Amino acid sequence: MKWLALRTVPVLLLIPVLAGCATGFGQQITAEEIVQKMRDTVKNTQTVHSTVDLLVNIDREGLKKRAGGMAPGVTGKAQHIDELPDSASATLEVWRQKPDKVRVEVDNSTIEEMQGAILASDGQKFYAYSAAKNTLYTGMLDEMDTGHSRWMDMMKSDDLEQALDKLIAASDIKLVGTEQVAGRNTYRLEITPRPDAADGLDLPQAMRTQVAVLLNGAKATLWVDKDRWIPLKLVLEHPDVGRFNYTAVSLELNQPIDPALFVVQAPPGAKTVELEARPQPQSDPQPVTIQQARQVALQEGWKLLEPAYVPDNATLVEVLRVIGAGRHEGDALGPLTFPAGSDRPGFQLTYASPDADFTLSEFYAGDAAGLPDSLSKSQMVGAGEITVRGVKGLVFEDKVRRYTSLVWFEKEPGIFMVVSGKLTLEEALKIAEGLK
Repeated sequence: MKWLALRTVPVLLLIPVLAGCATGFGQQITAEEIVQKMRDTVKNTQTVHSTVDLLVNIDREGLKKRAGGMAPGVTGKAQHIDELPDSASATLEVWRQKPDKVRVEVDNSTIEEMQGAILASDGQKFYAYSAAKNTLYTGMLDEMDTGHSRWMDMMKSDDLEQALDKLIAASDIKLVGTEQVAGRNTYRLEITPRPDAADGLDLPQAMRTQVAVLLNGAKATLWVDKDRWIPLKLVLEHPDVGRFNYTAVSLELNQPIDPALFVVQAPPGAKTVELEARPQPQSDPQPVTIQQARQVALQEGWKLLEPAYVPDNATLVEVLRVIGAGRHEGDALGPLTFPAGSDRPGFQLTYASPDADFTLSEFYAGDAAGLPDSLSKSQMVGAGEITVRGVKGLVFEDKVRRYTSLVWFEKEPGIFMVVSGKLTLEEALKIAEGLK
């Protein structure tokens, strides 16, 4: 989910860039023509200065249900969802200059720690000022940790334009009418993800089924100024997550921006923290071959389980080594080694077909006696208990979206198991029972 969140923020900041030229299309304008105008404007816009209002309404119970079903291994953190507010709002002032300069100021926010925050980059150095802590964090972009460097990379013009093209290609867009917004005449567009939307969003294969489930039921409405071709309002809705509102209060395109804006100076009395280079986190999954996965598991003293049955003739399309826990040095993967004394790795095997995509996750647990207490039915909203391969496990089933997760502990040789994906419960159980 976090990964997914990092990818969404830059796209939202892209919205102020979407404005068209003043030439009209006549009476028979189509949604495709409006979209093309906005796409062209993104390519032709060099600078943007905007003020935007954001409002988020959160369905906590629905969000826990989505998180529990999509990532049952981390549902122990469900209490953090309970800490989210029912709603949050903010007013942002944004400056962006191609290809890689950006500044975002939080002028007003209901989230106290975000009040007065500033995020900026001059293309070489990044700045993050926390008014709540009166601290300015700085560092070189090429020395940022992986997550933040990806975020800043996506703010570059080429990446933003590619992200917009992918979103358009993954959606059905319809012109449904005209309305007035803030006293201006607008075209109203309705946007819904296509059934195969996740396949076109440049996501790891293991995430696509989960994201497809999340996108199911989502919709967006966009209001575009008839005269200026500027998006004035955007509403994103999901029945299990909530509602996001964006409103452009002001927007200027292709006006000069003082380069000094992209460098943040520490206010008087503020603390400055220079962030040092950080190595790539070991939690990043790494692709391996099935032969490598088998060999590493044997070196660790356990056997990688593989399905004898797969629905709809699904084929193995991806194997990831999940190394959040790490391992001791020396295994079949050569350079993929970690410091001595760390825990053992796990693997994710993803299978895909037109009608049944699923991921089999296996994590060696050593001396563990069963599922941890933190992974309980009460923390996995919508879950129930079930017997899997002769032991008690947990099941999350969403019949409407045809999504199932099974979680259990394989006593011999001691591995946590998860089967999850676009499956019926019967298919998931059949996969589990056929593992060998």
